[in-house]
Amino acid sequence: MLRSETTLSTIRQFSQAGASTHLVVIGVSVFDSWTGCLDRYLTAAEIGQAARWTPLAAHDAWLRRHTGDTPGGCLRSCRRAYKRG
Repeated sequence: MLRSETTLSTIRQFSQAGASTHLVVIGVSVFDSWTGCLDRYLTAAEIGQAARWTPLAAHDAWLRRHTGDTPGGCLRSCRRAYKRG
């Protein structure tokens, strides 16, 4: 989830259109997060789909912006974005 605001905006649009929506947030280690980025890219490229690459520096910068030094930082970021919208 690159931007929590984008994710929540999309959920709101579906909800306003009458769809039932829910958001599941899974907390993983930094290593597992980066491994997931690599897997997403390599799997898509392997089967000929558009492969979305995330540079390691961008991955780590996002983590620093959204988590700070606290384990729940990303979830708090989502909650703040949801309350604003």
